[in-house]
Amino acid sequence: MQNLTIKMTKIELRQMFQNKRNLLKDDDIDHLTDKIIICLSEQLNLENKKTHIFLPITKKKEINTYKIIDLLRTKKCKIIIPKSDFKNNTLNHFEYTSDTEIKITEYGIPEPINGIETSINDLEIVFIPLLCFDIIGNRLGYGKGFYDRFLSTLSEDCLKIGLSHFDAFESLLPIDKFDIRLDYCITPNRVYSFI
Repeated sequence: MQNLTIKMTKIELRQMFQNKRNLLKDDDIDHLTDKIIICLSEQLNLENKKTHIFLPITKKKEINTYKIIDLLRTKKCKIIIPKSDFKNNTLNHFEYTSDTEIKITEYGIPEPINGIETSINDLEIVFIPLLCFDIIGNRLGYGKGFYDRFLSTLSEDCLKIGLSHFDAFESLLPIDKFDIRLDYCITPNRVYSFI
């Protein structure tokens, strides 16, 4: 395979894909999310899984994961959501139930303000935010390393699934030794498998 690594930096790529995302209207995001849910429900077994999922940052025009959470609840999944610790750039993890209160932080991140902190040892699926991904499963996030640190602690059996508005970036993304590849990425058009 020829080297298709792009010569843009991660900072330039982040800006390019956030700009692309910023062109989406709320109705576009809802429509794209609905298509992702169809791909997800048709291609992957979600029944009774212990599942970790992020809540959407509206100002970053992220996929509306509240809709995916509704699907997960119909599949009787145990749902875990993250809470960011910006002192250590790590994530803490809380069970997400009907009693969980959510507050938008100063960074625009919806996070639990109460709830039961829980272990991640037996997670079966993790849905991962990203700005873009490439044809071999590398992902580009926001650059703080929260998810790479988190993913490095999971069992090998846990499925790492990216969610993207857009299809795979055709060139290989620049990566470093701490970046962890996806097992799957779900877009409105298809499910990419990297395993």
